[in-house]
Amino acid sequence: MLSPSLISRLRIVAFHLFLLPTIAIIGSIFIHNYIVSFKYNFQTKYINYLNDIPGDSFEKVCNLDNNLGSGIFSICFEKKFRQKWNEKNLKLDDCFIHEVSDVMWFVDGIYLNDIDDIVEPFDNSFKVKENIKGKEIKIKRVVLDVKKDKCIKNNFSYKIYKIFPFFYEYPAGLIRDEVSLGASTKINPFFYGETSISNVVKRHPINIFFKSFLYIGVLLMITYWYFYNKIFQKTLKSNFNLFYFFGIGSAIFLFFHVFLLGSTSDNEIFKNIRRLIIILFILLELLAQVFLAKNIYKN
Repeated sequence: MLSPSLISRLRIVAFHLFLLPTIAIIGSIFIHNYIVSFKYNFQTKYINYLNDIPGDSFEKVCNLDNNLGSGIFSICFEKKFRQKWNEKNLKLDDCFIHEVSDVMWFVDGIYLNDIDDIVEPFDNSFKVKENIKGKEIKIKRVVLDVKKDKCIKNNFSYKIYKIFPFFYEYPAGLIRDEVSLGASTKINPFFYGETSISNVVKRHPINIFFKSFLYIGVLLMITYWYFYNKIFQKTLKSNFNLFYFFGIGSAIFLFFHVFLLGSTSDNEIFKNIRRLIIILFILLELLAQVFLAKNIYKN
């Protein structure tokens, strides 16, 4: 006699077999859109030479030796000094709440908005132009009386950040490392088709989320066909059901398809194997459903 609990378990598995891949797809698009629209970033370290107070400024005379020797423009282009300008903080909340001006260049007190007016390339470095030699070259940065949008401390999100810093630090790190995503803007491929879902879910870190759900889906597929096979064995004493073998085969090929998703190679054999895997997954799943429907109709 057929157990009602077996039918109940089959229904639960079938429901989750629909639910989990749906979550995987929609969740992947949500994660993608969250990352590309993330507005906070790791700020430049100003704390060594500026205070986070509007009006505070930093000045440095650059040409202490620009009249000597070859005239190499060295002081403001030394490696240590460049790192001082460009080094990033390690945490999102180590940021100035106020904007800081770009580097301003002055020659004898006159502001020049382009460094190319002062220096020119020289042996993989720079040297002062002839018409600038002998003049005082100075750089300056100023803290502005404007709140910085990209500083998380200026937003309500900062309260959430203090509790769950990972949800902010991680996407900021991806942006800093220039991780390649399926698109550079928010997408809705269901309606606008900006890119394929496959192109989105195969890329790190979205592939971690997507593949995790699909691997569970593979196990659910095997369980789904196992329960159907069990039902036919109990009701019709049918121990050999083609739909069961086709169904298990489709689940195996789905596993390999998910496993290889995102892998790249110029090898034609590898590309052909991937195509064959996806074709066999679809074909075997179709055959499994056809034979299942045929058996249900016949009996």
